Amino acid sequence: MITDKTLLRARAATRHQFLHSGFVDRDYRFIKYEGTFDGTLVFKRWCKGCKLIAYFDMADVQTILTCAWVDKDYMGLADIPIGAKLRLTFKNSKRDNIPFLRDVEIITLPGGDLG
Repeated sequence: MITDKTLLRARAATRHQFLHSGFVDRDYRFIKYEGTFDGTLVFKRWCKGCKLIAYFDMADVQTILTCAWVDKDYMGLADIPIGAKLRLTFKNSKRDNIPFLRDVEIITLPGGDLG
């Protein structure tokens, strides 16, 4: 759990912040199938290639990560605070048949506020 107030307020962690955050990402994997899933945003960081990587603990016990790109305004994830409960929709790409994040809906924000 992230407690650093700078990281909690940031749109996403920088590489340096990520490396020094103590966040362990080794158990997080890309989702392998399409669908709509509920999960909690637990961390997010900037990565090369104008993308944001977001980490989620899902309601079904999975831990996943996903990418969002600047051309889609990061699917709104850059402005959603850590701890938010979200509904994520993944759909396969036509070319690679790999599921990509296609929609993000806020269920609740930290503190119980509705999105």
